[in-house]
Amino acid sequence: MDKIFVDSKGKLFQGKKAAGLIKEKNDLMFLSDDGVVSVSEMRWKEAQKYELNFAMKKQKAHSDDRNIEHYNRFDSYNILNELDVDNYIEMGCGPFTNSRLILNKFKSVKKVFLLDPLIDSYIKHKNCTYKGDNLCGYKVNRLCSSIENIDSELKFDVIVLINVLEHCYDIPLIFNKLYDQLNKNGTIVFSEATIQKDNLEEIVSSIYDVGHSIRLSTEFVEKFLRKFEQLYRKDFYKLYNQPWRHDVYFIGRKI
Repeated sequence: MDKIFVDSKGKLFQGKKAAGLIKEKNDLMFLSDDGVVSVSEMRWKEAQKYELNFAMKKQKAHSDDRNIEHYNRFDSYNILNELDVDNYIEMGCGPFTNSRLILNKFKSVKKVFLLDPLIDSYIKHKNCTYKGDNLCGYKVNRLCSSIENIDSELKFDVIVLINVLEHCYDIPLIFNKLYDQLNKNGTIVFSEATIQKDNLEEIVSSIYDVGHSIRLSTEFVEKFLRKFEQLYRKDFYKLYNQPWRHDVYFIGRKI
């Protein structure tokens, strides 16, 4: 497999140069049988610094971060039509949100929460979709927090978590929180890139991306999703020219 190294400024190195850099800096120390499911606080903060720079500088003229792609892969979120929702949250919302394409599907929503550890910076992005703490006509309750540190007392009828886990630092903790904080009969809207167990060590040995430290095995994610009644699912393979990649698009109900 070709070596790939992405540094803190987003510069891409390949081949021999990348191989040399990976020898000096990699995520192998965090690798377990389930993948890289947790990393140190220092490693996470490094990724967050990259993520903020990417959004506020490299995406300063953007108004979408693959949100339309996710909308299409979720069949326009049509399975959510006519739900009555008390508390709704998107975790890892970024500056643009997937919620802007979801909220109009519901029959009613009483409270909208958006969570992101960088949300107080993202609101300064010129194309942020929740400026004035308003999104699609709903008042937004902003939570500047990691998912790991969200207030455990908060409970939700709908939790949206799309392409977020690779930016986190403790996935087992997050999976426990997601299940506990979703109300009975609540709905989870979930998508993430996964890797087959047999390929994990090769991927982590060959690719270092400062902004994306988490690498989850397909089996680890499937174990979590089996806790929910499946309402919708589509699987995509080899997206973005990554032959090892398996993306799961899942909507489920807590029973």
